[in-house]
Amino acid sequence: MGGEKKPNVGNSDGEAIKSIEPTELEHALKGANTPFLLDVREPDECAAGMIEGAVNIPLADLGTRLDEV
Repeated sequence: MGGEKKPNVGNSDGEAIKSIEPTELEHALKGANTPFLLDVREPDECAAGMIEGAVNIPLADLGTRLDEV
């Protein structure tokens, strides 16, 4: 079980969304092509901390705020 990669999840276009490890994300955030990070937690959950540069749109609001993604 340990060390197993999480399966990729498909998006609405049928494209795979790649799961990455925290170290891969850390490296990507330092690169030239910074990924878009969407945090769908509630604001009170984000109060504990967020990744710098992440955009918080609670999952319950996502459908009405897609223009921000």
